[in-house]
Amino acid sequence: MHNLGGSCHGGEFLLSDGQVLPGWPDYMTSVDGLFLTGSTSHPGGSVSGRPGRNTARAVLQHLGLDPASVMGPT
Repeated sequence: MHNLGGSCHGGEFLLSDGQVLPGWPDYMTSVDGLFLTGSTSHPGGSVSGRPGRNTARAVLQHLGLDPASVMGPT
């Protein structure tokens, strides 16, 4: 009831025209080696474990490793 225009998982990630907030689905930041994860990263807190798994995949790719060879299928 108090989440008008937002989300209990970290705020609203859509712009007024319905576009996804730029950068929100990205896990890599402008700081080398710093990645985002948790309930306020894509796809949000209602999908248990998925933000961490997605970030782990981004880290592995950044390190030049194939996530599928380390993590298995998605």
